[in-house]
Amino acid sequence: METQKCDLCRGGFCNICPQTKKNWDLDRLFEDLKCVLILQDDYESIDKVPKEAWKSAQRGNKTLKAKEKCWLCLLLQGYDVKQIESYLHLTNIKGDLSKSIYKRISFLASGKQIGDWARVPIYLEHHVNSAYTWNYRKNTYTSVTNEEIGINIKLSKTDENPINRSRIVEVFRLLKIDIREEDIEIIG
Repeated sequence: METQKCDLCRGGFCNICPQTKKNWDLDRLFEDLKCVLILQDDYESIDKVPKEAWKSAQRGNKTLKAKEKCWLCLLLQGYDVKQIESYLHLTNIKGDLSKSIYKRISFLASGKQIGDWARVPIYLEHHVNSAYTWNYRKNTYTSVTNEEIGINIKLSKTDENPINRSRIVEVFRLLKIDIREEDIEIIG
């Protein structure tokens, strides 16, 4: 991946933030986090914010700091706190992250406490309040959207551990994968 000039990493050269911009709708996310900056002192989570207050906050002039945007990009690309510190040659940013990015993402995620930094992308992808925001992840898998794909899984059975096709089907359905019992081949 080619290193590019990055407007988030203090004007330096970076290959992480531009990649994050390809995978995430950062403009919308930063805009919504601006609203959070304005509203977080008055409301405990996005669920408590009246629509009028949210619309008013959208016109506000607060913004995330460049370093916060950079840190968020690194979190969205799967970096943990130690990796961010190493990448940016910083120390002890955990407290700053807790007071800024972590707190704001929790606000967007309806006040849910995010216990692990690695879960920030998951919360932004699956737990934001859709009344005000949307999924910030861009669809990076357009080639398989609405297309049928095949999955070939062969399981071996033993006399001590019989395999029940209906349980396998249920597991796939929980994963939102459509599969029929007759598509399952058990060998052994």
